[in-house]
Amino acid sequence: MKKHVQNLTLAVAVALYCAPASAVLPETLSSTIKPCDDFYGYANEVWAKSASIPDDRAYWGVFAEINARNEKILKDAIAEAAADPAKLKNPAIAKVANYYASGMDTARIDALGLTPLKPLFDEIDALTSTKQLPQILGKLQRMGFNVGPSTSISSDAKDRTRYLVQLGQGGLSLPERDYYIRTDAKSVQTRAAYMTFVAQFMEMAVTELPQKTGAANTINMPSKAVEAAYKLENEFAKASMTLVQQRDPKAVYNLMTVAQLNKAAPGFDWVAYFAEQKITVASVLNVAQPKFTTAFAKLTQTTNIGDWKAYLRLRILSDAAPRLSAKYSDAHFAFFGTELDGKKSQRPRAERVLGQISGNYGEAPLAEGLGQLYVEKAFSPEAKARALAMTANIKAALRERLQNLAWMQPQTKEAAIKKLDAMALQIGYPDKWRDYSSVEIRADDYLGNWLRAGSYNSDFWAAKLGTPVDRNQWWMSPQIVNAYAGEYNEIVFPAGILQPPFFDVKADDALNYGAIGMVIGHEITHHFDDQGRQFDASGNLKQWWTPKDDAAYKSRAQALVTQYSNYKGVKNTPVNGKLTLGENIADLGGLTVAFLGLERALKAGAPDAKIDGLTQQQRYFLSYAQSWREISREAAELKGLLTDSHSPPRFRVQGPIAHLTSFADTFNCPAVSPALRAERDRVVIW
Repeated sequence: MKKHVQNLTLAVAVALYCAPASAVLPETLSSTIKPCDDFYGYANEVWAKSASIPDDRAYWGVFAEINARNEKILKDAIAEAAADPAKLKNPAIAKVANYYASGMDTARIDALGLTPLKPLFDEIDALTSTKQLPQILGKLQRMGFNVGPSTSISSDAKDRTRYLVQLGQGGLSLPERDYYIRTDAKSVQTRAAYMTFVAQFMEMAVTELPQKTGAANTINMPSKAVEAAYKLENEFAKASMTLVQQRDPKAVYNLMTVAQLNKAAPGFDWVAYFAEQKITVASVLNVAQPKFTTAFAKLTQTTNIGDWKAYLRLRILSDAAPRLSAKYSDAHFAFFGTELDGKKSQRPRAERVLGQISGNYGEAPLAEGLGQLYVEKAFSPEAKARALAMTANIKAALRERLQNLAWMQPQTKEAAIKKLDAMALQIGYPDKWRDYSSVEIRADDYLGNWLRAGSYNSDFWAAKLGTPVDRNQWWMSPQIVNAYAGEYNEIVFPAGILQPPFFDVKADDALNYGAIGMVIGHEITHHFDDQGRQFDASGNLKQWWTPKDDAAYKSRAQALVTQYSNYKGVKNTPVNGKLTLGENIADLGGLTVAFLGLERALKAGAPDAKIDGLTQQQRYFLSYAQSWREISREAAELKGLLTDSHSPPRFRVQGPIAHLTSFADTFNCPAVSPALRAERDRVVIW
């Protein structure tokens, strides 16, 4: 089961980076580009000229550099823990050590081939009727396979005091539904490459693990199996919501009883499907995409079992491939790593195994053991205290700004301030670590560990149904270089992002406010972006806007949609202003209020002297721009333009500063400057 939250979605990579406290130096600034012409270029041209993307990376930039250092810390910590009997008494750490060891045992993994999947393939071969699909799909979902509809557990968007089953669309191999639907030349080429990949996968699997002779309705010819599997995925795609449609919280909130679900999507035994996932729907569930659910149920009636078996084999193979022998992981990488992201080689084995163990809790449930090791090594009480002080300043700055917003009426202001005051903050790591004692993790069973961990995670969430909601639950591991705005009107900052050069307890305020301070403001503003503003102080989906303010907000937001839609990325591909709207609002708000937070810090007595010839205000904006420096492969940027809710990094710098008088004043920009929008076109939201 997966849980999704708003976050920065940051690229990662490997190489070590050590930043001085004074990371913004005059020699890092362009001598040919003026700050009021192209501020991103002014701040990052020097770096970009000497930077290169490692062969095993799709992107390279500050976040990748921080992640590289974090990965080294984790590898060293795992090695130390594995040799320390005292540390291995902690079940979470012991299981991480075993999991890591199992992933590094490539000789055993290669020797096993597809053997670990044989029990599942045998079950699929034994299917004789589509009436058996609820049980096999439910079982695979519980293990963590992306087959058919998705199932997760989270709180009710309109009543955060209770957990609900969330039934949504899923079952695709390509990044999202439009990959199956777009008709441009690149999309056609990508689908052709995907079909080639699927054919190769199917052929290898049938050769190594033949289907049982005489298995009912089995497609024995790989070419026919490819067509069958793709046809089902294509039907799923056509019935799926677009990424933009999914951004509307009201559109994805559709409560139903099981009886209503059976009527809306008949012919599929939903009770049996949920039972396989140890889920009991007591009263209602949320059907996020009813159209998909209806289409899926119909396909279980109109598509023969042989086609379904081909689809199931493909999805199992594809999801399991990174944990299988080299020929499967290499084939998987050739398409998903090279074709879609432009990478030239796979990451070193150790980093790949870390990536399998680490991640968000919903996707890598043993990641918390890594988190404990990481926090011990890399997060100090001083860092937490400074981050808390910065957050307090930034929240205070936004509160004052809310009180003085000219475009908002008093009734809406009052509700907004109430929401801001109620916003919770979690820094570094959770107060309570999860108990993993029931999960069997062996040093000789890499794929099995993944399947058992996935089942444990599904069971963990299923068991929450009917229990009080835990508002302290973390959705992201402490070592992750990221942050998020959670569903309970909270912002969460893992220790992994609170690292130099993004955050340094030894650095001056300007550097910290420009980098991590902007991210703090960004996450706070997410609760007031076009999606977040629809939730109240308790996190409930509820209208608290007057009609006049609602219309005024939408008008300002539309101006940002238009602005960003005019930015062009690789191959002249435009930014999707509607898809990226929430992140663009959060960037503009975050940069605005973090600057005001810095001003509060300076008034409170923080040093305001120039450093390296630069004022604190100049260093603030430069720290911001240099934090978002990035170079990417053409294929990766194109994929991001089509699927990512974030604009490319250069536009995340150019877009917000175009509206800021504080930026214009800091760099003495002429009234008419390429980096700025005309005053009448500047957007003020928060």
